[in-house]
Formats: sequence, structure tokens, C-alpha cells
Amino acid sequence: MTKEVVGVSEGARLVAIKDIDKGPAHIRTHLNREDLDELKESIKKLGLLQPIVVMERTNPRPGQKRYVLVVGSRRVQACEELGDRKEIPAVVIEEQNEERVLAASLAENMFRAPLSHKDTAEAVTKLYKLYGKDEKKVAKATGMWPQTVLKYVYLKEYGTPKMVDWVQRRKVSLLDVKRMLEAAQWDIKKAEKMLQAIINEQMTPSQRRNFAEFAKDNPSADISDAVEDARKPRVERKLLVDLTPEIRNAVERAMKELKMEADEVALQALRDWLADQGFIE
Repeated sequence: MTKEVVGVSEGARLVAIKDIDKGPAHIRTHLNREDLDELKESIKKLGLLQPIVVMERTNPRPGQKRYVLVVGSRRVQACEELGDRKEIPAVVIEEQNEERVLAASLAENMFRAPLSHKDTAEAVTKLYKLYGKDEKKVAKATGMWPQTVLKYVYLKEYGTPKMVDWVQRRKVSLLDVKRMLEAAQWDIKKAEKMLQAIINEQMTPSQRRNFAEFAKDNPSADISDAVEDARKPRVERKLLVDLTPEIRNAVERAMKELKMEADEVALQALRDWLADQGFIE
């Protein structure tokens, strides 16, 4: 018999785990084993303090209730692995369309425990297609920047296994992948070689940008020529600003949650402010 769960949200009820279909909420393909084990220990000691969210299917089989998981894939898996829990506390919502279900699950997964770049790219790309390939709608649904949405779409649609692995291991960034794909004119093999070059040459962010710009402007040039050009000294105009601890912490949080580089966060914030003040139309 299932124990009473202390502290669950009002409105939650017990739902049989066997009646739950994971559906679009099961975004994670690679779960952090240590985090999952910690969650299992917590459930053993305290029970499940936060219910999952499920959507009741409108046309289940006769005499059988079925639910689609919206939020809580880690909690469901932890309970499944414990083996002694047949039911789980759940808030049951009205039927939603697939876009809303996937958006809710993606947002919850991203901010509760970081998803791998591969899992995020797959979920974002599916959502991007469901929303008619409108990155602004995906951004609004998930809290990402539109540019970040497109970077994940590029990684999913054009990224090779090597590219995905390099991004995951922080050898290159999502921005690097996007730039090299565009610079290579969507020649995926060439883009992969360009990414390998910036890793081998240990290029700085500015050198990576110069490398991509040269390759884009000179499509027939060899990669070695682009490398040589990237290493040439350049006079650049930079704006140096002393950040308060509050702003610095905010930038760091934005980088982590939006998966953006520091210069991207700063440039976007500056652009938005200038637009709000009417200096950019």
C-alpha cells in the first residue's frame, strides 16, 4: 500500500505509474547517475515532496485510464527504479497540444538540472518544427533567446557526432558550430574540419570569429589560409566596462541558463536597451 506523502501540492492525487506514458516529457537520454541516486535516497526518506504533472488522455482504452507525462521524468524514473512504489503523486491537467506539453517539459528540465546539449538540441528542434519553424515562438515558450534556439537547431540538423561531442566537452561553443556551418556554406565535412582547426590551434574567441569571417568571404581558400589570417594582429574597437557584483552575477546566470557566451549576453543586453531608447529601429 502506498504511504501518504507529506507536503505535496494541493490538488495532487495518486496515479498508477504503469498508467503513465512518458511521451514528449521524456527529454533526457543521459541522466546524471549521481543526481538520480540522490533523488532516490530523498524519496526513500521523505517521500516525493513535489508531484509530477500529467495530462489525462481523452480516448484511453475501455476501462483503462492513461496519462501523458508533462513534467517530472526524473521523479518517475527514480520511483520506477525504487520498485516499491506503484503510484506517484500527480497534478492532472486538461489535455494540451503537443507544443505546450513539450515546451513545459523542456523549460522544467533545463532549469531543474542541466540537460546535455544533445538532449536540448533534440527537444528544441522538435519544438521548432511544431511551432512552424518560428524561433521567436520557441523562445517565448522556453525562455531562450531566439538566436540560441537556432544554434540548437543547427546542432541537431547539421551537427556530426564529433561536433556534438566537442560542444558537450566545451571544446567549441554552439556559436562556433553555427559560424563554421555558415562559413562552410553548409558543407558539413568542411565545417567539421574548421572546428577541428580551431581546437588544434587553441584559437581565442576573436580569432575564431576572424577565422569564420575569412572562410566565409573566401570560400575557395584552404583552411590553412583561414588559420593564418585568423592569427594576424588586428586593431579592434572594444568597450571596457567595470561590472558591479550584481551585474556580473546576473551575466553569469544568463550564460548558464541561456547557454550563451559572455559577449553574446552583453551584446544582446546592449542592443535591447538601445532599441528600447529608440536608438535602434
